[in-house]
Amino acid sequence: MINADKVRLTGSKEEDKTYMFYTGWVGTAYRRTAAAMRERRPEFIVTHAVKGMLPKNRLANAMLLKLRVYAGDKHDQAANNPQPFPRLRRSNRPYPFFNERQVLRYPCRRPS
Repeated sequence: MINADKVRLTGSKEEDKTYMFYTGWVGTAYRRTAAAMRERRPEFIVTHAVKGMLPKNRLANAMLLKLRVYAGDKHDQAANNPQPFPRLRRSNRPYPFFNERQVLRYPCRRPS
């Protein structure tokens, strides 16, 4: 996702919504508003929102690893270079994936 810094919050969430962090040490819990998080790490707002929507299991962790969020429109993800599949030769056989012995062996594959 690009342009995470342009995400809009409705109402007064920009000042009222807080994100809490805790390092594990006594007295180190701190809170930041959404406006402060937008200045420091705008990608976090989107990542945190998506993380809250996913199920709480190992699959969600794998899905979050695939999520790429960028603050601006510049990113290092190059587009794919798709190659067309080679054209397959059309066959006159009713079942081009099976040979004649296989077609005769299984009655469900016989042409009607």
